Amino acid sequence: MNFSQSIKPHVTDEINVAYQYFDKGEHTLAFHHLERAHVLAQQSPSQHLRTHVHMFFWAVRTLSLKEAFGQVIRMLGSMTQVVTGYFPPGNTGGSDISPFEELSIPDDLLKVINRAKADIPK
Repeated sequence: MNFSQSIKPHVTDEINVAYQYFDKGEHTLAFHHLERAHVLAQQSPSQHLRTHVHMFFWAVRTLSLKEAFGQVIRMLGSMTQVVTGYFPPGNTGGSDISPFEELSIPDDLLKVINRAKADIPK
């Protein structure tokens, strides 16, 4: 198992919670859970891109042109991660923050990330 496979169910959980909030009209809480999914997903190129795609759909559905444009830029940027291996830890992925800014990772998410890394055979 690799990190992408190990972290995917946790990213999926956050995305599912986001859609539950979105369906209730709680768009800010929905985006918060997409940001949490992004923090979890950053070290996996496929999951990282996946979170930006969901953030883009959130932006389109809420008619947030600034966020939609920002997510297109971030989707393209996330693809460079494959080449460079660089990601800013803790970055929440929204267009309201620099894509290069590092942030602290919430303790609960850090535990999930560390468990996912521990699942990878050495």
